[in-house]
Amino acid sequence: MAFQQKLWSYSFNPERGPNYPCPHCKAGSLGLRKDSLKRAGPYHDKSAKLTDSAFMGMLDCRACDGSAAVVGYVRKDGVLVPKGIYPAPPIIAVPTTTPRPVVVELDAAFALFWVDLSSCANKIRVSLERLLDSLGLPESPTLAKRIESQGADKLRSEVFHALREVGNVGSHGSGVRREVVLTAFEIYEHQLDILFRPSTGLRIETLAKKIRATKGK
Repeated sequence: MAFQQKLWSYSFNPERGPNYPCPHCKAGSLGLRKDSLKRAGPYHDKSAKLTDSAFMGMLDCRACDGSAAVVGYVRKDGVLVPKGIYPAPPIIAVPTTTPRPVVVELDAAFALFWVDLSSCANKIRVSLERLLDSLGLPESPTLAKRIESQGADKLRSEVFHALREVGNVGSHGSGVRREVVLTAFEIYEHQLDILFRPSTGLRIETLAKKIRATKGK
């Protein structure tokens, strides 16, 4: 299935969603267990507009016995806005042959997506560093120089630089945008497919150049 940014909206209607991928079986989708929804209020947060209460609940997979806990706040129109999900749903599909150190950092990025986008972006960068380790690229004074050391693969360099620049913005805590983080996840998913599902051969140059043109902002 093609990557869908709209799936990763920060809110969902409790009657219809959220439909995130299951973190357990990776095949099913998560739906809210209606009788698990608990509210506590009033909830006050300067960043939470139109808010009247916090909530907690359980998300159940429609294909397996897996569940995830979710917490967040309830908008006055009844829409739920998650601020944390455990275990976090996978934002991208990661090939099973992906090196474990890369997957560990990506899992952390998935969890931080709901909590702190800057930290999420930084974890994407750390995952990229672990990927370069797995590809045998030597250490360099900077990540940019390390990426350049891989040689003549121009498209791969473009992708790696795009991920690096998103990570740089996150590291500086300067307010990386959700759409940029999701685009970074999308091109990362395609690059992992190329590396660890060689028959896929997906084109990602346009998305990578889009991020590089704005230096991850």
